[in-house]
Amino acid sequence: MFNWLTGTQLPPAIPNLSLDDVEDEDEQTSSEEDTQQPSAQPSAQPTAPTRSSSLLHPSTAHAARPPSSPFKAPSAPNPPQAESTLNMFPALDSTQRASSTTAPSVARKKVPLAPGHSPLDWARLKSSNTDLRGVRQLDRYTLEDIAQHKTRNDVWMAIQGKVYNVTSYLKFHPGGAGQLMRGAGKDATDLFLTVHAWVNVDALLDKCLVGFLIKDKPPGTTTDLD
Repeated sequence: MFNWLTGTQLPPAIPNLSLDDVEDEDEQTSSEEDTQQPSAQPSAQPTAPTRSSSLLHPSTAHAARPPSSPFKAPSAPNPPQAESTLNMFPALDSTQRASSTTAPSVARKKVPLAPGHSPLDWARLKSSNTDLRGVRQLDRYTLEDIAQHKTRNDVWMAIQGKVYNVTSYLKFHPGGAGQLMRGAGKDATDLFLTVHAWVNVDALLDKCLVGFLIKDKPPGTTTDLD
């Protein structure tokens, strides 16, 4: 504002405000805002958080599960081996079987033995005081000496360098007396290893040992054949 009397510019006049004017102005502002805003719409209900697909209701869980893999039946067991092979003792691949350097072992048939002539009966006879040797002492024998003992009442044979009187063992032999007589009066080592190489002859015929096999007798040596 310009003062014409003094020729100076007057400061602008400060409006006078009262509390009533402030309240009226606030009410007017509020009413204008109310008229400008559209009518309030009811707010939508907050949506419930969605559940993970992995959390299923028990009543519908079975329908959402992927199908399980089909049942696989167990494979059929290997067919059993022949009973004759399973019942063999010692087994074919057992370390108890001794290997033969001459000929492979072949199967043999057993013959029925008379009562009182089982392997257990033979073990009892050996442990008794019965003389199964038939000689007073061990000696050295040639094949010519052994050849004199080849009847069923007097059977000698050589096996692996040892000479045995097997007369008492004829009726106990599982293969029969005829099979044992094949080696009577001679060196039966090859025959023994071919038929039953796994048998320990030293333990079987220890009480029947009469001496040892030699090629030739020294000059002036006599043989006790009694």
